[in-house]
Amino acid sequence: MENLALERALTDQYMAGLFDGEGCFRIVRTNRKHGPLYYCSVSIRMRDDSHYLLDGIGKELGAALYTYSRSKSGGAKRSPSALVEFRGPMAREVCRRLLPFLIIKRDQAELLIRFEKLRIASHESEIRRGAGYGSGGRRLPESYYQKAEEMYLECRAMKHYRGRI
Repeated sequence: MENLALERALTDQYMAGLFDGEGCFRIVRTNRKHGPLYYCSVSIRMRDDSHYLLDGIGKELGAALYTYSRSKSGGAKRSPSALVEFRGPMAREVCRRLLPFLIIKRDQAELLIRFEKLRIASHESEIRRGAGYGSGGRRLPESYYQKAEEMYLECRAMKHYRGRI
């Protein structure tokens, strides 16, 4: 009975409200041997006593649920929590699905959709040139890295601005 009620409650509108309040929309930059790697991430973390809700979201949108213990190794104590995260194309699909109902984080979701289009187009152009996907560390065109860095900084600026309201 509880699962059926949860399935009915997990409408796109409801999930958009949760992601607007508790979610994180970001472009991640990591440094690699052959240059930076950029990807999209959409995640939501809540206290562990709400893990059934996040598990339902993960099942509905196609992601796994991660749980974290009470204390952080070598650091401060924290409450147990649960996390659902979507990366790359899955993050874009979550943004597309929730976009009509997002309010607070709508701009961030739109930016992630644009970023994924750029990333996919850049990789496809390399494949057409015969480089192959993941071609032994071969770099994408410099224009991709410049635009990706601009979008990464734009996303960071959105997050800092939101935090000061």
